[in-house]
Amino acid sequence: MNLTDSQKQLLTSAIIALVITVGALLGYTIKITPAAGDPANVAARAIERTGILCTFSLDPCVDARSGRDINVYSDDGTTNAWNVDGSTGNVTGAGSLSHSNWMNVSAPTAIASATPAAVINSAGVSNLLELRKNATPVFSVNGSGNSTIAGSLTVSGAINGVKCYKGQQSVLGAATAIPATLTAAGISTPSWVDQSFAAAPGDTYWQSYHTNSAGVVTFGVYQRLLSGTVTPQAATTTVALDYEVCGN
Repeated sequence: MNLTDSQKQLLTSAIIALVITVGALLGYTIKITPAAGDPANVAARAIERTGILCTFSLDPCVDARSGRDINVYSDDGTTNAWNVDGSTGNVTGAGSLSHSNWMNVSAPTAIASATPAAVINSAGVSNLLELRKNATPVFSVNGSGNSTIAGSLTVSGAINGVKCYKGQQSVLGAATAIPATLTAAGISTPSWVDQSFAAAPGDTYWQSYHTNSAGVVTFGVYQRLLSGTVTPQAATTTVALDYEVCGN
């Protein structure tokens, strides 16, 4: 009977596995000696009827060739708890992963842009990501994407999205344009504006207002008269306004 190389490997693996199993059940220590042509110093032996001990610390304990997978089962062979795909190198585990040393994730430069280098996908209610120092969380991302940072945040690039700026402007007369600090804060198109008096202006008849036109925010103050008219009168005293402008 002529066997292919793959069939020979399967038969050899089955015989080795049978010998290890029988020897372990009988309490023997079994040493596997590499056959001619196999890599040097690849050997293992069954220990205490429960596992395999690598006998050479500097060489592989298990070699999977020709794209063959490595599987670890939690039962007699139906529940795959851990798998290494021999053709792609992908590792799939059903349990958690505990790592006591540094870890590096390096994606190839040719990876598709739609494929992230790392994905954390959870259907639970706990945080998606939590970084700790001495068991104390210092950074976390919850299931809604909200982030909690225990320390300060330093950003070297641009921040996209809505930005807000709080400031104070002294206003004299009907209107005064706010300073150019909005541009420095990265706001070129204001979308929300609010203002209030920084201190009581002296009576209750002062009013403040703002306009937001073509990206220019202007603040102003006026005095309401009570004697037969509500026509606004320009203020003649400088008044400080606290303001907040949001936009992008």
